[in-house]
Amino acid sequence: MQAQKYHFHLVAAEVMFSDPENNNAIGSIKLNTMLKTQDGLVRAKEIGKAQQAIQLALFQKLQDPNINVVDVFIMSVSDLGRMTEKYFTDMGNLTETPIDVTAFQSSVIAFPQKTIFDK
Repeated sequence: MQAQKYHFHLVAAEVMFSDPENNNAIGSIKLNTMLKTQDGLVRAKEIGKAQQAIQLALFQKLQDPNINVVDVFIMSVSDLGRMTEKYFTDMGNLTETPIDVTAFQSSVIAFPQKTIFDK
C-alpha cells in the first residue's frame, strides 16, 4: 500500500499583542507554522487552524500567559508541494549532498552593520 500524500504549506504571520503588565504596550512578532491539506486548497477552516497554531507559538515563545493577542495577520501562504509526511520530515544524511553556493553569491544582499534604530 502506498503512503498517503498531502499538500504542505508554510504560513508566515505577524501577531500583534498587548502586555497588560506594561501599560498595555503593543508588540508584534513574526512567526510561521505548517499546514497539511488533502487537496492543496487553503480554506477558511485551514486559515483558522493556522491562526490558532501561530497564537500557540507566540505563547510558547514569550512564556508570558498575561499577554493578549490583538490580531494575527497572515502575511503569506506558500505551497511546498505534495508528498508523504515521511518524505516531508525526512532530513536524510545532510552531509552527503554538498550545496553549491556560487549560484547564490550574486544575489546576496549586504546589510549595514548599524541601522537607524541603533544608538
